[in-house]
Amino acid sequence: MKKYLLLITFFCFSISGCSSLIVMSESAYYSDDDLNLDIPAGSDNGIPPKPIQKENAHYPSDARKQGITGRVEVKMLVLKDGSVKRAKIAKSTNLIFNESALRAAMKWTFIPATENDKPINAWVIVPFLFSLDN
Repeated sequence: MKKYLLLITFFCFSISGCSSLIVMSESAYYSDDDLNLDIPAGSDNGIPPKPIQKENAHYPSDARKQGITGRVEVKMLVLKDGSVKRAKIAKSTNLIFNESALRAAMKWTFIPATENDKPINAWVIVPFLFSLDN
């Protein structure tokens, strides 16, 4: 049986570039408006996973005290039931935010990806932005 994995990258730009921003606790944020939900080439009839429950990332107190901001991109394996099986750091501007982003990512739930109308496991990348502007 073939296993299909979709790699969907979610993008969010600076706070001024997000028209309808969902502010997450402690100034870590994520925006639905900037999602890139294109199916990779070769994935006919595929629909990417869609987040239905998002967990807020906590802004680490040490980072806040030091005035540190950053961005962490978390790669998540979304299973056929919509749960997150694995989360790992795809890219990070500062290690201080990694643990918080990973903890939040593991609590997300999704409508699973589908291919030919059947649920499939899929990888997604979600950015968590940490800003002191709020």
